[in-house]
Amino acid sequence: MTLVKDYLILWNKYQNEREHILKKFDYSIISSMLKENTSLSEVKKQIRDHSSLCAGKSFIEVTKYLDSFNYNVKPKTDKINPSPNYDYYKEKYLKHMLDFYLKKENEIIDELTKKGYKTADIKDTILKNTPFFKDMNISLPGREALTYLTKLDITYIKEITDIEKAKKEYINQLDTLKAHNKNFKLNLYYDAKIAFLMRYEKNYALPTVKEMFLKYTQNKNVKQPEYANTIVNFVQEHQHMYNQFLAVNIKEPKNIREKYLKYFNEYLKNTMTKVLSPLGEKQIIKRMLSEGAQKDELITTLKALSPVVQEIGRRKNYAETIVNLAMEDINRAKEHLNKVEEIFKKEMKSLPQKATNLDYALLAKSMIMKGCYPDYIVKTFKENIPTLKDKAAYYVVKSAQNNLKAEKDIAEFICPDKLHEMTLEEIQKRHISLKDVYKYAVKERILTYPNVKLNLSDEYIDVEAAIKLINRYPGLDKNELAHVIREASPRMQLPEITPDYPKLVIEKAVKKLQEVLNLEQTEQQIKDELKQDYSLEVAINKATINNTEEEAQDLQCDWRAALTLIKKGVDENDIKNIIAEEQSLRNQKDTIENFKYGEYITNIAKKIQGRQLNILNILDTGQTRMSNKMTYKQHMKELYLKTNTFNQDMEINTAMYMLYKNIKKEDIAVTMTKYSPHTIEPSHASTTYINKSIIAEAEKRLETELEKRKLFAKNTIKEQDVNILYGRYYNAYKDNINLPFDIVADTIIATNMINAGFKVKDVLEAVSMQSPNAIGADYAQKIEESLKNLPSTLENTRTQKQSLVRTITNEGAE
Repeated sequence: MTLVKDYLILWNKYQNEREHILKKFDYSIISSMLKENTSLSEVKKQIRDHSSLCAGKSFIEVTKYLDSFNYNVKPKTDKINPSPNYDYYKEKYLKHMLDFYLKKENEIIDELTKKGYKTADIKDTILKNTPFFKDMNISLPGREALTYLTKLDITYIKEITDIEKAKKEYINQLDTLKAHNKNFKLNLYYDAKIAFLMRYEKNYALPTVKEMFLKYTQNKNVKQPEYANTIVNFVQEHQHMYNQFLAVNIKEPKNIREKYLKYFNEYLKNTMTKVLSPLGEKQIIKRMLSEGAQKDELITTLKALSPVVQEIGRRKNYAETIVNLAMEDINRAKEHLNKVEEIFKKEMKSLPQKATNLDYALLAKSMIMKGCYPDYIVKTFKENIPTLKDKAAYYVVKSAQNNLKAEKDIAEFICPDKLHEMTLEEIQKRHISLKDVYKYAVKERILTYPNVKLNLSDEYIDVEAAIKLINRYPGLDKNELAHVIREASPRMQLPEITPDYPKLVIEKAVKKLQEVLNLEQTEQQIKDELKQDYSLEVAINKATINNTEEEAQDLQCDWRAALTLIKKGVDENDIKNIIAEEQSLRNQKDTIENFKYGEYITNIAKKIQGRQLNILNILDTGQTRMSNKMTYKQHMKELYLKTNTFNQDMEINTAMYMLYKNIKKEDIAVTMTKYSPHTIEPSHASTTYINKSIIAEAEKRLETELEKRKLFAKNTIKEQDVNILYGRYYNAYKDNINLPFDIVADTIIATNMINAGFKVKDVLEAVSMQSPNAIGADYAQKIEESLKNLPSTLENTRTQKQSLVRTITNEGAE
C-alpha cells in the first residue's frame, strides 16, 4: 500500500470526529451571528454558501443539515447587524480548528513513521493531501503551505542529500524562471536564489547544495570553487538573517527598525510564505508610509535590514526604487479613491431615501462596471453609509461581485452541441449538468432579445427559465432545479434575497403553467376526467384507423391516446395506470404485465412527442443552404403551423419538398428514420415503409405538381396594370400549386406577363419589386436569364427536376 493511501486511511479513522468538530465550528459561527442580531435567513445563507459540510451536497441534504441546528440564541443587542460574514468568524475560530488538525496530524505522523516511511516523504504527502485546507476552504500554493508543516512535530525531518534529486530540483527551478522571463539569462543572482530556495524551503543539505553548484551549475565560464563558495556563504548568511528575524517578537515597536521587523514577521505569517519578495516588501513599505514613515529614514532602514537588499546581484538602488514605487502606488490609490468617491456621490442621488442592502449592492455593481476597484468601494461605503460598518460593506460589495460573475458565466456560456434537441434522458446520459441546462435556458432569451443581458438579475428571468425547463423536460426534479437556481442565478447572489427564493420561483413557474393548461381541478376530478379523455381518444382512433388486426389496432389507439394525454400535461404514471387498467379489461394477464404494457405504450408516445417537440423548437436560421435534418424539420414545422397536427400526409409533402430540393431518396430515408415522429410509430419504423409509403408517394405528387406548373405557364389572366397582374398571378400560383414559390415560379409569371403584351423592362421591375424572392439588386437580371431557359425547362418535368432545381438552389445560395 502506498504512503498516500496509508495517510488517507489513517485520516479516515477520524472522519466522525472531523465532521463533529466541523459542525461545532459552524455552530460557533451561527451563535456569533445570531448574538449580533443577524437575521436567521442571512445566517443560513452564510453557512450554506461557505461551510465545507454543505459543499457538493444536494439541496435536500443541505436543508437537512441546516435544520439540525438550534437557532434559539438570544441577541446581545437590539441593533440589527445586516452584514454577517462567514470568513470573518472563521478567522476568529480558526486557531481552535488548527489545534484539532495538528493533533491528529501528529498522531498520523507517529503511525506512518512506525510503518517505516521516510519523514521527507511524509512531509510531502501531508502538504499535498491534508484535509485542513479543504475543510477550511483555504486555497494556497504548495510552497506557501509549508508554514502549516512548521507547526507539526516533524523536527526530525532529515535533510536531503541525494545529489541526483538536487540536480533535478535545480533544473526544475531553472525551467520555472525561464517560463516567467522571456529574456532570461542565467547569472549569479539566479543561481544564489535557487540555492537559497533549495536549502531554506526544500531542506537540501548545505554540502549537497555546494556540490550541486560546484559540479552542475548551468552558468558557464565561472571560476570554481570560488563560485560555489560564494553561493554557499550567501545561503548561510541569508538563512541566519531569516532565523534571527523570525525569532524576534515585537508587540509595540519603539522605532522604525522595530516596526519593519514586526511587519516583516506579520507579512510572512499572514501570507503563509517563508521568503520575502520585492512585491511583499512593497506592501510592508506602503503600510509604513501610510503610518507616517519618512522616505529617507525608510530607505536607510531597508539598506540595513531588508533580506531582499542583501540578495546577491540585487541592484544597489533597490531600496530607493522600491520606496519610490510604493509611493507611486499610494498616489495612484489616492487618485483612484477620489474617482470612486466622485462616482459614489453622483450615483447616491438616484438611490431611494430608505435604501436597503440590495440597493447598495446594485450601486456597488454599477461602480464596479465603471472601473472602480472593489476594495475602494468597500472603504467608501464604510465611511459614507452609516448602516455599512465593519464587515457589512465588504459583504455588500462581495455580493455585487458574485452577481457580476454569475451574469458573466451565463453571458459567456457556450452551449453543448445540439442541447436543444436532447431529451432529459439524453442530457443525463451525456453527463450535462442541470446548471448548464439552466444557463442555456437563460442564454436562449439573450439570443432572442440581446438587450436582456442588462437585466439578468430580475426575478422574471429565473421564472421564465423555470417555466421553460419544467415544460420542456417532463419529470424534471424540482428540488434539483431549486438548488441550481440557488447556485447559478445572478439575482440569488444579491443581499436580502430570501433563501426561499428558488422555491418561490418554481412555485410561480408551476402556477403559470397550471394557468395555461387549466389544471385547477381536484385530484379525483382529474383522474375521472383522464379516464374519460383516454376512453374518448381510443374510441375516436378506432373509428379512424383501418386495421383488421385487433391487437395492432389496440396498440395504435393506445399510443395515440397516450400522446394526446402527454400533450395535455398529464403525469406519466397516471397515463401508465390508465392504460394498464384499460388493458386489463381486454385480457386475463396479471397487473404487472399490464403495467409493463402501459410503460411500453407511454414510452412510444414520449419518443413521438420528443421528436415532435424537436421539430417545433427548431429556430429559423434564415440560411439558404441547410442540412438535410434542418430542411426536414423546418418544412415539417411550417406544415404543422398550418394544420396544427402531425400525420403521414405531412411526411409525404415534406419528402416531396426534399425531392424538389434535389435531396437523394436514400438521404431522405435516413433523415426520416432519425427525426420523423411518424416513422417511430410501431410498424412504420422500417426503411421499406418509408420508401414505399412515403417517398414513392412523394415522387408521384412531385410529378403531378410539376405537370400543374407546366400548365400554369399557359395560364392567361387579363389585367391592364402590370403590378396588379403580378399579384394576381402570385396568388393563383400559391393557391393551385403545392411547390415552393421560387425563381422558377417568378420566371413563369414573368413569361405569362410578357406574353400578355407588357414590356420586358416593366415586367422585370414589377417582379423585382414584389417577389418575396427578390433579395439583392441583381434579381431582375437573374429572371431575365431564366426566361431564356424556361421553354426547354417546362418541356420535360424530369429534366426540370434534375437540372433546373439544382441551378436555382445553387443560385439562391450564392
